[in-house]
Amino acid sequence: MKHIEIEGVPLPQLRHRDSRHGGKYDPCSRAKSDFAIKAACQWRPKELLISPLAVCLVFNMPRPGGHYLAHGRLSGKAPYWHVIEPDSDNLAKFVLDALTGYYWKDDKIICCLVAIKPYIEDKPPSTEVIISWELNLIEFFSRIQQCLLGLPPQSLSPG
Repeated sequence: MKHIEIEGVPLPQLRHRDSRHGGKYDPCSRAKSDFAIKAACQWRPKELLISPLAVCLVFNMPRPGGHYLAHGRLSGKAPYWHVIEPDSDNLAKFVLDALTGYYWKDDKIICCLVAIKPYIEDKPPSTEVIISWELNLIEFFSRIQQCLLGLPPQSLSPG
């Protein structure tokens, strides 16, 4: 199992656009490349992963100013979950596409996918990626719970 965190406001996959010269282009290609390079700087497998994977994506979303009281404290009515745009599926598609070719050969090998969008206030916005190639789902979901409780990541890499 491996846990990485990439700082920055999570980005969604945007719809492909028509180019002036015919055909389509991905408006997120540069942002996906930047994301993948940041992720690869933290960890990159020696060979692309090809076995079934479980992946959890935690999109730590920034809180809007309206969630805070005048003196800077979080309002008691402020929600924990981010239930507005961007959608979880578009955020997940951005990450899975970005890491294809860096972490896995094709994202079709992801058999279990969890996407979570909490608001955060005690650290910068980020995207956390937890990858399990052993498909030990009990350990996998335990690790997700640790992330949501704010526990520091353990050294989960086998090598």
